[in-house]
Order: sequence, then structure tokens, then C-alpha cells
Amino acid sequence: MYIKQIIIQGFKSYKDQTVMEPFSQNHNVVVGRNGSGKSNFFWAIRFVLNDAYANMTREERQSLLHEGSGQPTISAYVEIIFDNSDNRFPTGKEEVVLRRTIGLKKDEYSLDRKSVTKSEVLNLLESAGFSRSNPYYIVPQGRITALTNSKDSERLQLLKEVAGTKVYEQRRVESVKIMDETDLKRNQINELLDYIEERLSELDQEKEDLAKFQTADRERRCLEYSIYFKEQNESLAQLEMLEESRAEELNETVKRYENLSDRMMIIQQLEHELLEHRESHGVLLLEKTQLQEDFQECIQTKSTLELSITDLEKAVKDCTKSTSEVNKERNEIVSLIKSKQDALDKLVPEFDNLKMKELEINERMALLNAQLDSLKAKQGSFDRFKTQKDRDLWLKEMLKNCEDDLTGTLSQQNDLGNEKKKTEEDLSALEAELTALKTRLVSRRSQLEELDASFRETQLKKDTMEQERKLVWRNEAKLTATAETLRQSAEKSFRTLMTTMDRNTSRGLKSINRIVERLKIKGYYGPLYELFTVEENLHTAVEVVAGASLFHVVVDTDETASMILKSLNQEKGGRVTFMPLNRLRPHQTKYPDSTDAIPLISRLEYDPKFHPAILQVFGKAIVAPTLEEASNFARTHQLTGVTFEGDRADRKGALTGGFHDHRHSRLEAIKSMLESRSKLDENAKKLDSYKKDIVKLDQEILKLRDKCGDLTAQKKQMLSGREPLALEIETKIRYQEQLQSFYSQQNKSWQQLESRLEKIRSQITSIHSDLKEPLRKKLSQPELDLLESLPNDIESTRVELADLTARRAEVELNKNDLEITLSTNLKRRLELIDNKMDGLEDNSHLADQLIDQRHELEKVEQNIQKIESQIEVLNDQINNVQESITETNRKLESSHAAQAEDNLAMEKQQLMMEKFLTKRATLLQKKETAVRHIRDLGVLPEEAFEKYQELNSKQLLKRLHKVNETLGQYQHVNKKAFEQYVNFTNQREQLESRKFELDKSAKAIEKLIKTLDLRKNEVIEKTFDEVAKNFKLVWKSLVPDGDGTLVMLKRSEEDMSFQSQDDTFEQYTGVSLNVSFTPGQQLRMPQLSGGQKSLVALTLIFAIQKCDPAPFYLFDEIDAALDTQYRTAVADMVKELSKKAQFITTTFRPELLVHANKFYGVTFMNKVSKIQSITRENAQSFVEGQVTGA
Repeated sequence: MYIKQIIIQGFKSYKDQTVMEPFSQNHNVVVGRNGSGKSNFFWAIRFVLNDAYANMTREERQSLLHEGSGQPTISAYVEIIFDNSDNRFPTGKEEVVLRRTIGLKKDEYSLDRKSVTKSEVLNLLESAGFSRSNPYYIVPQGRITALTNSKDSERLQLLKEVAGTKVYEQRRVESVKIMDETDLKRNQINELLDYIEERLSELDQEKEDLAKFQTADRERRCLEYSIYFKEQNESLAQLEMLEESRAEELNETVKRYENLSDRMMIIQQLEHELLEHRESHGVLLLEKTQLQEDFQECIQTKSTLELSITDLEKAVKDCTKSTSEVNKERNEIVSLIKSKQDALDKLVPEFDNLKMKELEINERMALLNAQLDSLKAKQGSFDRFKTQKDRDLWLKEMLKNCEDDLTGTLSQQNDLGNEKKKTEEDLSALEAELTALKTRLVSRRSQLEELDASFRETQLKKDTMEQERKLVWRNEAKLTATAETLRQSAEKSFRTLMTTMDRNTSRGLKSINRIVERLKIKGYYGPLYELFTVEENLHTAVEVVAGASLFHVVVDTDETASMILKSLNQEKGGRVTFMPLNRLRPHQTKYPDSTDAIPLISRLEYDPKFHPAILQVFGKAIVAPTLEEASNFARTHQLTGVTFEGDRADRKGALTGGFHDHRHSRLEAIKSMLESRSKLDENAKKLDSYKKDIVKLDQEILKLRDKCGDLTAQKKQMLSGREPLALEIETKIRYQEQLQSFYSQQNKSWQQLESRLEKIRSQITSIHSDLKEPLRKKLSQPELDLLESLPNDIESTRVELADLTARRAEVELNKNDLEITLSTNLKRRLELIDNKMDGLEDNSHLADQLIDQRHELEKVEQNIQKIESQIEVLNDQINNVQESITETNRKLESSHAAQAEDNLAMEKQQLMMEKFLTKRATLLQKKETAVRHIRDLGVLPEEAFEKYQELNSKQLLKRLHKVNETLGQYQHVNKKAFEQYVNFTNQREQLESRKFELDKSAKAIEKLIKTLDLRKNEVIEKTFDEVAKNFKLVWKSLVPDGDGTLVMLKRSEEDMSFQSQDDTFEQYTGVSLNVSFTPGQQLRMPQLSGGQKSLVALTLIFAIQKCDPAPFYLFDEIDAALDTQYRTAVADMVKELSKKAQFITTTFRPELLVHANKFYGVTFMNKVSKIQSITRENAQSFVEGQVTGA
């Protein structure tokens, strides 16, 4: 083992953390200037190893902290890392870290980063070879000088420390102290023995009077015993009689309790029946109220329907009458239209024929006039034109004008043709529109019928769903009433359960339910009583075994319990006990192999995940038929035995039993509460289902209402849209008539243009013909003949045309009159009548509506009859339930009255029992008083049990009075003379025995002191011989030509004879040194120089170290006062010793550097020391510089 590394921070001049490079396990040298911190480095090591700074004051601790500039240092530490590969420290680790930290108020040790005590550190160092009796493995500055200047006696003391004689001296001092205490005790015992002898002589004289007194007192005690014994027997006899009476009363009480319990069951059953009757009564009343509401609603609906039917009948009647009149008028107009149309049909062909003839005559007339004009023009041209050329020019001009006129007329005919075509297209489109509008007008009735059918179907669905909703409402109301009853029952059971536990627990359970619901905590399973079920005949046994554990709360983990408990503490909501399943470790129990021993846990039903909690509470409980068997099983198998009646036997032998009032059974209350909660949950589910059905029905009814509204709106829109449709048709017809008139005018214009074109073309043909003929001076004969005949033809044609035109005008007037009558009068009237017919047809749905209303009225009347019958049935049921309630109340009142009488009897019985108990307590007290008096009499003579048994109490009291008078004569007698004599005799024997033991102990201590003195001298001599031997060898090694010896100085025999036994046996007075540097020259310490003394001191230190080797050594400037040759010898010795132990030295001389393995330099700057590894050359340069400077 060796020091591997040192870390210093805040200690003396080492302010900053200083981490030294690992040391060599052989020889390490530290160099540095004076005041740089070398010695502080050694003090740091001693600080950890506790060689110094063992018990420090605050000021001493302050001096160890760095005091330089800057922020003050409040704590410092030194850490030494040891190489423990040889396991010299018994830690089992290859490296041991020891740290000591100091502050103004603290001084702490740590081992391998763990806090340890100072004593543990000292023991660890002792086990590793750091002996406190030999502190010379650390040699600080000044110790060499102190050793050179020490006296012979001081060197002897040093030898004693190395030999470890302090143990012997301490034990000798302790033995002498014990010897002094023993002498003191022996003197005290002698004084007590003298006093006891004197007191025993006095007590001999008092014994005679005491004997007489004791005789009288013996008789007194016999008499008192007889008196007390008679009182005890009398009390016992009275107690037996009282117990018999009490047993009879208890039997009566048990019977009364049984009757009371049965009556309580009857009352509970009656209350339950009454609750059910009241619930049924409430439901029936609610149902009756709803039926009455339905009845009133049906009555109102019936009144509304009757009024509506009256109005509809009147409307249908009026509609039927109007339809008949309108049909009659329409038939007349249709007949008139037909006659007019027939007349018009006959005139139209005649008119067309006359018009065609008129057109032909007009054309012929125009042709004749054109020929006449042409011949007249031709005849006139003979005088106008002199030459043919002039004529041709004029004809060409005429031809050009005719052609231009022909072109213009053709253009007009083309435009007119386009317009005519457009008019034809408009007429065709208008005809299609009219056909569509008329089709729409015709299809309105079928659409109205479809709307009416759809409306009736939708209305029927809506009414059906509303009836269904009413039924659901009734069921919901029934369930709501039932839920309220169940809730009251559950709350009553819960309140009953809460009365069986303390207030804090009940508040805690209520608070936990709120906390779990608010925080949504998972892993909460509830109180234990909710987690299992058991047969009813085991309720009492389970309650007795579980006790308050029934209300323990089961959770999955302790984290869940902590979370709930934190909120519970914040709310101050009571107290509960948690059972975290992850923490429960119940032991399995071995049950007795007997049919009479039933493990209670086997009769419980529960979820397997709750097995640890159930086993924790019920695992060590068995059920037995009788208390005796339960007690046997409990004692033999270390179990808790319980009977079906609730009597309990604990494993320690305690028996518990008695009457159990089943009215206050916890499990019954729990069962009732859980059943009510179960029914309430089931009721809530049904209620929620009904609410969902109601919401669904509401949505469906709302949709159907919206659909009915939409259908009504569509019908209203269709009815209101007939007038615009008829008006639009009428407008289209008028527009059609206008177009047809315009089209007729276009045809007429077309014919006129055709005639004009024919005339123009005839003129052009004539002009072309004239151009081909030569110019003549007169007309040809055919032309002249034609010219003469043309006027006659024209006149006859004109006359013919006039007759034809008059005939055509007459026919046209008749035709126009008929057309006007048809179009503007008859057809218009027919359209109005048709519109009126359509309106009447639109009102034809009133008949259907009337039929529907009548069917609806029939249904309503049927519903009224049905509701009346249902109300009648409900009234009968309500009367029956009311009678049941009255009868149940009567029975309940009777039971309550009987219960009150029983309670009164029980109270009287209780008062009687209290009197019994009071009398019993008095008798027991009297008996106990007699027994106590008998006990106080102490040990009685045998005659006391028979001597006065025949006397009565009066005689006994008389004799006791006489004996007391006799005892009064001996009041001055020492009543405790015999007792005191015996006590003093015993004390004398004990003191004599104690004195003998003390004498024996004193001799043993004297022997021990002599033995210790002998052993101490032996150890001193043995250590001296070893040190002297090592001193001689070391001196020979350091001074080859010299010789060194140690001499033990002893006391003279004369001085030994004057020493007392109590003084310490000191045979030796000191140790002297004799050395020589050359052969034959022996010198003592005062004769040596300073360097020689230092060499002698070092030799002594090396000799001591060889006696008690350490794992490492610290030498601080041990070669400072040595000569060069001796420094070399010391360096060689250190080199040799460093092969087996580690050396850390400081020096200003070069000799120790020669064989060293590692070097460190200490520097000091700004009041802060630093230490770092350096090379051998740097160390030698520094030392040489120091030597040169010196």
C-alpha cells in the first residue's frame, strides 16, 4: 500500500484545488523555497491521517483555512488516494479514497465518497499499520532537533511509547482506583456490622413482650378471619340467588329481544310494503294525471274537429251548389260556341272563295288596265318620238325604271318573307308554350291529390309517434318516481351504515368518493365491504372478524393511496385506512383438517385480484359450531375462531361473545345499500334509454312536422299559383291572336306584292317586245281593235268586281262578327267558367278533408272512451292501493305500538337489570372486601379455620372486642421486633459475605498490579533490546568506522527500597547514547556537534522504524543539519528502505535527489501555493541554486 495521489483545496496556502500527479511507490522528493508551502503540504497529509489537529477550537480551524486576498474560504478539504492492491486496508477495493473536510463549524471524514466517523478512520489506519504509539513514520521539521536535545528520561519515555506500555500503565491506574474503592467499601461494611450487633442486643429484650402481643394478635386474626369468612359466604350465597334471578331475567330478555327482532323484521317488511304501495300510488296518480291531461287534450281536439267539420260541410255544400250552376252555364256557352263555330265554318270557305275570285278579278282588271295604258302610251308615242332611236331610249329608260321597281319589290317581298317566317316560328313556339301551360293546369289536380295523400300519411305517422312518445313519457315518469324511492332507500341504508362507524371514517369515505370522481383516479376499488359477498348466516361472523377493517379502502398501489391521501388532507375530509394491493404480503395459513373448522375466506365470493386484501383480513379466521371448538382451534393452530352467532376466540386465549343486535348489522345495511344502488343503476340505465328514445322521437316528430309544413306550403303555393297560370295562358292566347292577325296582314301584303310583280314583269315584257319592233306611225289593226274593246272589258270587269266585293264584304262582316263573338265573348266566358271550374275542382279536396276529419273525430271519440275506461280502472287501482296503504299503516301503527310496549318493558327490564347489577356490584364489593381483609390478615394459624366456626357473628364480635382490649395493653411493644431481628441478622450475614468477597478481590487486584509491572518491564526490555540492536546496525551503515550503542539506566537498590506499593513500579530512569565515529572513541550526546547529534537522532528514528515498520514515511528536511558524507549515507539508506516502503521527503540538498524516483516542485505566488511534477534535472537545478544562494 502507498499514497497514490493527493488533492488539496482551501487548506492553508493551497487556495485553489491542487491535484498532484500520482506518486511513485518508492521515493518521492518535494523541493521548493522556504515559505512556498512544502511544510503545509506535509501538514495536509498529517491533517488527514489525524497525526495532528485531533481536537481543535474554532480559532484553530480558522487558521487552517486559506486567508489570502479575494473571496474568503469557508471550507477546505484534503483527499488522499491510497493504492490498496495488497488489501492492507480491509475494504476489498484496490483503491481507497480518504478525505477530511473542515470549516468553521464542521470537521468531517469520508471514505470512498461515503461519510464516516473519526473513530472509524482511526481504526482503519490502525488496521493498516499506522500505529499511534509509534508516530515516527512522519518526521516534520524540528522533530530531529527535539530528539537531539532530549534528555535520557525523555528518550526512555519515547521507548515506552514505542513499546506500547501506556496500556499497562492505564490498567494499573484503573486497578489502583478499584483497590481504593474496595478499601472504602470494606470500612463502610465494618461500621455497619458494629451497628447491627448493637441493635440485635436491644431487640433481644423486646422479644418477650412481643410474644405476648403475638398470642393475642393471633386470636384476633382468627376471630377476624371467621367474621370475614362468614361475610364472604353470605355474600356468595346472595350472589348465587341473584345470579339465578338474573339468569331468569336474561332468558326473558332474550325472548323479548327475539320478539323485538321479529317485530323489527315485520316493521321493516311493513315499511317496505308501505313504501312500495306509496310508490305504486304515486305512479298511479301520475299515470292518472297524464291520462286526465290526455283526456282534456282529446276533448279540446274533439271540439276543434267538430267546429272544423261544420265549416267543411258548409264549404263542401256551397262548392257542390256552385259546381252545378257553373256546369249548366258552361254547357249553354259550349252549345252557343258550337252553333257559332258551325256558322263560321260555313262562312269561311265562302269567304275564301269570294276572296280568291276578287283577287283574280283584280288581277285581270289590273292586266286590262295595263294593256290599255300600254296601247295608249304606244299610241301617244308616235307623236312624241320622231325617230326609233328616241323611242328606244325612252323605252330603255322605262325598262330601267321597271327593273329597278322589280328589284325593290323583290327586296320588299324577301323582307316580308323573312318576317313571315319569324311570325310562323313565334306562332309555333307560342303554341308549344300554351300546350305546356294547359298541360300544367290540367296536371295540378293530380299533384294536389298526391300532396293531400302525402300530407295525410305524414300526419298519421306524426300522430302515431306522438302517441308513442306519450307512452315513453309515462314510463319515464314512472321510472323517475321509482328512482327517487330507490335513492331514498339507498341513502337510508348508507346513513344506517355510517352510524356503525366513527365520524372521521364516514367523512373520509364520503370525501374519497368526491375526490376520485373529481380527479378521475384510476386504481381505486372502494371500501372492502363492496368487494365481496357472503352467505347471510355468516354475516355476524364476518362482522366480528373484520371489525373496522370492513371500511378499509382498497387501491392498486401506494402511489394511488398517497395521491388520494394528499387531497384528503387538503380538504380535511376525515381519516381512512388504505390497503395498497402492491404492498400487501399476507402469509398463507394452514387450516385444521376438520369438518368443524370452516375457513371463513372459503365462504367469501370476490374478484381474484382482491385476494391479498381479503386474505389480509380474513386469512386467519375459521368458523366453528361452538365457542369451545373455536377456542381449541384458535389455541392449537394460532387462528381466530368465531361461531355463527359471533362469539370469538383469539389465538392468545381471549374470549369475546354475547348478544348481537341484528338490527344494527353492518353487512345487512351494506347489502340493502348495494341492492338499492344496483336497482338504482339499472333504473338509471332504463331511464337513460327512455330519454334517448324521447330525444329520437322528438327529432322524428319535428321532421314530420316540418314535412307537413312543407306539404301545406306546397299546396298553398300550388293553389295560389293557379291564377297566375291562368292569367299567363290568357296573355299567351291574346298574344297568339295578335300574331295571327299580323300574319294575315303579312299574307295580304304578300299577295299585293305578287300582283305588283306580275304587273311589272308584264310591263317589262311589253317593253322588250316594243324594242324589238320598228318605229311605226300608228297602231296595228289588232292593236286598234284591242284598244276599242278594252274599255268595255274593263267596265264589265269593274261591275263584276264591284258585285263580288260587295258580296265578299257582306260575308266578311258576318265572319268577323262571328269571330269576334267567339273570341272576345263566348270563348272568353268559357275560359272564365273553366277557371271557375278549376277553382271549384281545387276545392274538391275539402270533401276528402271532411272525410279525414270525420275519421279523426271517430278516433278521438274512441280515445276518449278508452281513456275514460283507463281512468276508471286506475281509480279502482288507486282505491285498492289506498286501502292497502291504510291497512299497512294500521298494521304498522299496531306494530309500532307493540314495539313501544316492548321497548317500555325492555326499559323496565333494563332498570331492573341495573338494580341487579348495582346489588351484584355491592355484594361483589362486600365479598372482595372480605377477601381483601382475609388476605390482609396474612398467614393464619391452622386453628383459625376450625376454632370459631360454630359461633355466630354476634359472639365473634363480642370475643373480638375483648381481644382488642387486651391488645391495647401492648401498644408500646415494638411490633416489628422479630422482623427487625431477622432483617438485621440477614443483613449481618450479607455484609460478612460481601466483606469476604471484597477481601478476595483486593488480593486479586494486588496480584494484577504486580503482574502488570512485571509485564511492562519485560516489554520495555524487549523493545530496548530490539531498538538497541537496530541502532547499532543503522549506525554502522551510516558511519562504517564508528560504533553506536544504547544504554538503559536503572534505579539503585536503595531507591527501590523506599518505593511504596501504591506507587508505580519504575525500575528504569532513562536511556543514554554512546557513539563513536572512529575506532576506540566513545562519545555521549553532550560531547557531539550539531550535525553529529542530528545523525544520532536519525539513527534512533531509523532504528525505531525498523521495530514497527509503516507502509510509507514522510520526512521533512531531515538532512538539513547533516554533513555531506552523512547526507549521502542517509540517502543510500532511504534508497534501500524505499524498496519496501514509500518515502516522501523534502530537502534543500542534492544527495536525496540522486536515487529518488519522482520529483515535485512547490511554488508560491499571490499568497497561493501550487505543487506540480518536475524532472530530476529541474529539481537538481533548483537545489543547486539554493545551495549557491546560501
